[in-house]
Amino acid sequence: MIHEMSPPEQENSGDTSQDRVSQIVVKNMGTVVFGDTLYSFTTEGGKLISVHRPRGDYQIDRFDVDANKRRHGIGKELLRASYEHAKKLGADVLTAAISSRPSLDAMSSVFGLENIKVRTIENYPDEGEIDEATDATRAYLILDLSPTEPDEGL
Repeated sequence: MIHEMSPPEQENSGDTSQDRVSQIVVKNMGTVVFGDTLYSFTTEGGKLISVHRPRGDYQIDRFDVDANKRRHGIGKELLRASYEHAKKLGADVLTAAISSRPSLDAMSSVFGLENIKVRTIENYPDEGEIDEATDATRAYLILDLSPTEPDEGL
């Protein structure tokens, strides 16, 4: 279940929707520079921080799943919750800079590889663990959320 929370000085929207993994809490962390609003998505074993800008951009800023909780769908559920939140806010583009192979795998599974520009990609080591400090994955997600106009004259 997804619960949205607001800072004490703002109203709680109360929107909820079903989540397969566990409860995801969305918290409005307040407005920062130039009217940007930060949001925190947390669940047992994972966290995602996003930024919504007044001009319509919605950026996934930080995305992490605890090492002992990976491969259970937590990351994908956080990404889906963030995507739904971006649409609810009326964002016209969702972006992210991707710097690890697990993040790239999760984002390509949720958003489609066609929406990701991959610059470099690191292979998984034999033992299955990645040294985050030396990981060479570098990719960018740019997902158009603007409503499509129906074709006239067809």
